[in-house]
Amino acid sequence: MLYKRFALLALVFGFIIAIGVAVKAGKGFFQPDPSNAHLHFISDPEISCNIDGKWFHHYKVTKDNKPWIDFWHEEPRAPKVKIEAEAHGLGWAYVTLSGDVDGEPFGDPNNPSKKQRLGFWISVVSYPRLHNDYDIVHEEEAGKFDRKEGEYEWTATGSIKLVPYIWRWRLLARGLGGEWQPAPDDDHTEKSTDASGSWTVKHHYSNIGSESPQEDDDDDDDEMGDATVPDRPGSFDLTPQKYAIKVTWTDSASDGGSPITDYQYQWQANLDFRRTRWTTWSDWTSAGTGNSTWINNLDKNRSYAVRMRAVNAVGNSIKTGIKIVKTKE
Repeated sequence: MLYKRFALLALVFGFIIAIGVAVKAGKGFFQPDPSNAHLHFISDPEISCNIDGKWFHHYKVTKDNKPWIDFWHEEPRAPKVKIEAEAHGLGWAYVTLSGDVDGEPFGDPNNPSKKQRLGFWISVVSYPRLHNDYDIVHEEEAGKFDRKEGEYEWTATGSIKLVPYIWRWRLLARGLGGEWQPAPDDDHTEKSTDASGSWTVKHHYSNIGSESPQEDDDDDDDEMGDATVPDRPGSFDLTPQKYAIKVTWTDSASDGGSPITDYQYQWQANLDFRRTRWTTWSDWTSAGTGNSTWINNLDKNRSYAVRMRAVNAVGNSIKTGIKIVKTKE
């Protein structure tokens, strides 16, 4: 009798241990570990515009002074601004994206314009697969393209908020169970970023088939040597400090036939970290010709936009694109 009791007790304990081992072994399959459900960024968000940094040339070719061919080299596209990042886990991503393209605002900085669920469920066993990486991509139309000659600029601010889902055990009518629920606010992650750029429209007209004027080297030497405005600075970089930004740049590719007398910069401050709300541009300020200068008396932990131009005796170059940097905390 005692033997049967010990055998029954051993059987019960063995069954309990077997259940525990099975639950532990199968937890990652049927009830995934909540720690794996945490949704987190793999890469920081980046913003891009599909026309950033391009030059569009318009060719009007004529024959006998009549329109013959009229076309764009690389047809300009309507601007589209995109924010993207990579994430891992399960939950929702809320995206905002807004800015200014060629003086026209786009997007709504106060509204999460799109949300998408990250992760998915397999209906057969009703458990979420968590070990996947996801691309978070949101793209917005940003207005029409104006084909008039000139330089056009864009700035944008975007943010992506990740709301992870975690497993919550609950005592259900049919026994112990659970469900996936949004994690507490403390577990939410939000990252913001700024970006900017520019593009240039150039008109180039040439005559084909028409008679070229006779050249007189003696008379035209002075005209051929006429100076023009310089090219814009080749490139420039911003190095932020707590209350200042160091600006460094490379010389223009061409001085236009007249020595460059000055490089100049403008700056503006972002009024709100989460929105594209900028102050007006400062006056053009001399940076000298030494390839570096400082912008002082700034606020800490604030985003600033900067652009440059070159100057010679004839006039000012076209502006560079905009670069944005944030001063240190």
